[in-house]
Amino acid sequence: MHSIHIPRLLFSEPSTLQRYVDQSNNKKMLTWWGQYAESQSSLDAALQYYELADDHLGVVRILCMKGEIEQAKDRIEKCHVPAAVYHLARHYEATGRV
Repeated sequence: MHSIHIPRLLFSEPSTLQRYVDQSNNKKMLTWWGQYAESQSSLDAALQYYELADDHLGVVRILCMKGEIEQAKDRIEKCHVPAAVYHLARHYEATGRV
């Protein structure tokens, strides 16, 4: 329950909230912070937090956004997460590489 309220209370102090997230080792919270970083267009930070959270879809999505398709393919070959495979396929389709 505290994992919901603490971020809300600390949101006005981003550096304190980031320290809390870093120390928590909570995968949901790490993914949430990755999503926050992504929303702020901080793709490198988002990628780092998705990696820490083992969020394979998030990692593949960021790699596609950065144009690092080979790394996205490598990630998919290691994790075999259907949503990540689907995202890469959609990326290929959108870029005309069917």
